Amino acid sequence: YYITPVTESMGYTRAAFNLCFTLMSVVSFLTAPAYGWLFMKIPVRRIILAGGIVGAVCYIGYALCTNIYSFYAVGILQGLVQSGCTNMAIVVLINRFFDERKSGSAMGIAMAGTGICSMSMSAVLPPFIERWGWRSGYMLCGALWAFVMITAVCLVKEYPKSARSEKEAAAEEEGITYRQALCSPGFYILIFCVLVCNIIMVCSQHLPSYFQD
Repeated sequence: YYITPVTESMGYTRAAFNLCFTLMSVVSFLTAPAYGWLFMKIPVRRIILAGGIVGAVCYIGYALCTNIYSFYAVGILQGLVQSGCTNMAIVVLINRFFDERKSGSAMGIAMAGTGICSMSMSAVLPPFIERWGWRSGYMLCGALWAFVMITAVCLVKEYPKSARSEKEAAAEEEGITYRQALCSPGFYILIFCVLVCNIIMVCSQHLPSYFQD
């Protein structure tokens, strides 16, 4: 919803502005392994809180950007927390709190929130931007991001350390090692499927701006 307003207001090409999202995605990809390590060392609530603060600052940063390079800088910063404190945190929490039989349903309910949010924002954001401008739209997103993350921090409870250790140990016994995964064809098929799904998702994210035109 920001592509058309920002490019028309600032005089950027779509390709130049879209590079901001590409940089964000690349940084998210590169930092994903680090989050896997952080979740074992740092309480999830702290990671969500840090992501909430950085994410809110990034949305405010977008609203204050005056050139394309400042958009790129904010996009890189947002990429550091975009997936780590949201999707990855959800997966970690559900795996810690729910057994294998219930984790699928819990994951489905949690991920349904993304659809509800997208549907709600698609009704709110375009008229808001049209009336108040895209900078105010970014401010609104920053306020909503901060509210949701603070709410999550208040609701989330860390899994008891002893129980977590036992469950993680059991999971390690039932699963395969990292080295075995690298030798498994199924591992690379999974990576390919995730890649294709993300290509489709990224393309669909850009459709609203073209439909709007």
